[in-house]
Amino acid sequence: MARQKKSSNFSKLLHASRRVGATARKPWRVRTKRVAIKLTAGQKAERKKRRAAQKASYKDALLEVHQQVYTAAEEIHERFPKMAVELILTDIFQSERLQSATKDVGRYSAFVSLESKRLNAEVPEGQPRRKVHEMSSEIAAKWRELSEAEKNEATKEELAHLRDRRANKEIGEHQVPAAAAQDTLLTLERVKENLRRLTARTGDEHLLITTRGTSKIFHKPYIYTSSDRVDEFFSNAYKAVPVDMGYRMDAFMVSGVEGLARTQVQVLMQLKKDISQLIFRKLQECMGKTKVGRMVYRSFVEQITRRYGVVVKNWPLREFKNPSSIGTKTELELLLSSWNTDATYFYRMTSLEFGDWVSAYEASLTANELDDGDHRPDGGDGTGGGEASAAAGQGLEGGATPGTSQAVAPARTLNTAAGPSTGFIAMSVVTDASGAAIAVKSTKRKKRSDAGKPRKRRAQASDGTA
Repeated sequence: MARQKKSSNFSKLLHASRRVGATARKPWRVRTKRVAIKLTAGQKAERKKRRAAQKASYKDALLEVHQQVYTAAEEIHERFPKMAVELILTDIFQSERLQSATKDVGRYSAFVSLESKRLNAEVPEGQPRRKVHEMSSEIAAKWRELSEAEKNEATKEELAHLRDRRANKEIGEHQVPAAAAQDTLLTLERVKENLRRLTARTGDEHLLITTRGTSKIFHKPYIYTSSDRVDEFFSNAYKAVPVDMGYRMDAFMVSGVEGLARTQVQVLMQLKKDISQLIFRKLQECMGKTKVGRMVYRSFVEQITRRYGVVVKNWPLREFKNPSSIGTKTELELLLSSWNTDATYFYRMTSLEFGDWVSAYEASLTANELDDGDHRPDGGDGTGGGEASAAAGQGLEGGATPGTSQAVAPARTLNTAAGPSTGFIAMSVVTDASGAAIAVKSTKRKKRSDAGKPRKRRAQASDGTA
């Protein structure tokens, strides 16, 4: 008997690839190539301008809706003081469901429901109830004998009852834990089937872990992995399999906030940290290749706008300040949501806009110095009075605009906390959703004790000590 040659690993892989290729999806329709309409440069510019305006209006609409939702939640909280604002917001956003019925209940369905109840009521006790398909011919024959008026009258009340039952089935809360657990398992089975088919089509890998959110629901953790490679990854990376992680997650969710003893202060601190990191990341994205050390709030005009030409658009709160200075969770969540949805964003001025801004800003600084009476005609050292140099026409820092240099910082800081000197400067730094200016606080220097007095010249070296 001849010895059969053992197949190599390469042959096995080639055979496996052929099997996979045989089950690949094939096109089932023919598509004609779309004829593209080439646009001119003017048409492209107009389309870009139109899209930018639409995007800006969309962001304004999102911010307006967010503010309306939070305002409505606060109004409901005033009517029901025992209900927290966060809980009210959660109830508002929980009305959406993954699947919803689109077809209304028909008269025949209501008639079938009525007749099946009537016929099953005649069944003797202890006998099995009749199924709908067993009574369908009898019910259909009776339905054909009724007139339109009789059909409407017979199904009027049952239609309202079926609609109420459908609404309760879609958005009603499960009062029985077993029913909630059954709903969870059936839904997860559908999700698992969709993920399995997605893996067969695209080769993607998935990990699904679902646990209870409260101890009132009774079902074990649901863990699904698309292949053994996912288990191997978690075993090598985290030294645990997904099943163990699922049970640990279930224990954490059941223990809840009490398990970690998290206080309201800790929640606010974490929220402030997340917002600060998000704002700094958005600022860095706006700056591009120019690196920024940190985000500044109190001296935003001097440290950010004057140096880099960056302003803030659609600030959602009444006051522009550091998230660490915000004390309410509602304002923090509003600020986080507005930055996440890009309703609030940083805007970097062009060279022309920045030059106009610097000119107006320098003029306001000069006017403020004259109003304060702190202008000295002679600095006492032969260099003259003020040291502020005009920065208009200069570009942005860090190579933002080719061929430009850094704007020179003014000798005196503008106190915008009491109100901006010109509307142009305030609107160019921080604005709210309506375009109104928001005052930006700045750290004001302490006034010198010799303000307004000429300084003495330094004593010259005596001739004897030369």
